[in-house]
Amino acid sequence: MGTVRTLVLVNGRRLQPGGLSNAPDINQIPASLVERAEVITGGASATYGADAVAGVVNFVMKDDFEGIEISAGISGYQHNNSNDYIQGLMDAKNFEYPDGSSGIDGVAYNVDVTMGGEFADGNGHATVYATWRKVKEFLQADRDYSSCALSAAGTSCGGSGNAEIPNFYLGAPDDMDFARRWTLDPSSNFVDGASNVYNYAPVNHFMRPDERWTFGAFIDYEINEHARPYMEVSFMRDRTDAQIAESGTFFAEQYDLPYESGLLNDAQRQFLTDTYGIGPGEQFGVYIGKRNVEGGPRANLISHNAFRIVTGVEGSITDNWSYDASFQYGSTTFVSNYVNDFFAPNIREALENVEYDVFQYQGVTPEQAGGLTGVAVLEGITKEYIANAYVTGDLGLTVPSAEDSVQAVIGIESVSYTHLRAHETPEHLVCRLLLEKKKKTTLTARIK
Repeated sequence: MGTVRTLVLVNGRRLQPGGLSNAPDINQIPASLVERAEVITGGASATYGADAVAGVVNFVMKDDFEGIEISAGISGYQHNNSNDYIQGLMDAKNFEYPDGSSGIDGVAYNVDVTMGGEFADGNGHATVYATWRKVKEFLQADRDYSSCALSAAGTSCGGSGNAEIPNFYLGAPDDMDFARRWTLDPSSNFVDGASNVYNYAPVNHFMRPDERWTFGAFIDYEINEHARPYMEVSFMRDRTDAQIAESGTFFAEQYDLPYESGLLNDAQRQFLTDTYGIGPGEQFGVYIGKRNVEGGPRANLISHNAFRIVTGVEGSITDNWSYDASFQYGSTTFVSNYVNDFFAPNIREALENVEYDVFQYQGVTPEQAGGLTGVAVLEGITKEYIANAYVTGDLGLTVPSAEDSVQAVIGIESVSYTHLRAHETPEHLVCRLLLEKKKKTTLTARIK
């Protein structure tokens, strides 16, 4: 069931979704102010609904912090690259890898500031906080044990057929030859490409760069025993960039090109004639496996902002009964920019216009590669509105053999979600706009 069905509360009140799913992001909770965490592993759906099928986690915050506290930290990782087994597998494939000490990398910095105190002659209390955390990246290339993609059995370094020097499946348009894979030698001749693979592992992030800011406050003020207004407010901004191995053509589709295409040299045309019987005035079919090393890695640039505010009032009704009524609003905006990925229509157009020298050994230039990529954008905002009220008290009844009298809680909660999502691609400015609304009202009565 996972995080989507695990309800997260702060001081007994819901934490809003952390992105485009219903799963909350607990990074916006200030760790320095957590007094305790209460966990219910099951059975909470009767009170909270389907959101709590997997359980409930309630973070109870300190409400009596006094003074000022500043904490700062720095951490990192060090590894001795001396894994003889993995290094031997990479030697067999002539793959590069690091050797010796990595030094200190993956460095993370954090600063937390917390202040609190009473005001209005002790009738009120306020706590404010701010945090900053920054993590530096390091790549799989920085560790010998992650510098190659292992085979399923773990006995050899594998790789991708979408290689720096491209691989091809060739043939007549209606009779493709998938039994043999071809690549290029330094003279741009077609040669056997069965062993031509690309080690895509080193380029990927082992640890992504990340920077996060949070700030917020907890305030309460006692007017009298019957009314104690309170407010909670928090904000978080987070940015992280994920680097992924270079894009490629990935043998995704068949291209039918003329025998006389300016992308081919005379020796390659003769090869098509000798091997597949294709001649002047005819077309040949090709599936291409070319890694975009000239254009650089793909990246997913992710950022989101989260805001939450709770305002309410609690107090005593009588000596035995009390109440709590609150309203809260939370919103999270999410933006994901996926950049430097090949866009299929651009590849076909470049081949037809003789602008992608994929048949020449190391013939593709960064300028050619730059014209083949696109950007995909996913944006969304999630909003949550919650109205909550309950009364709790002593019924004045006792049960034989029981030490305490019977207690009761009666409450009502209304929860409303709004999800708005926009998806942008190079082909369509906005290809889909999705608006989803959910609302539920829960009436709860509990006696114990």
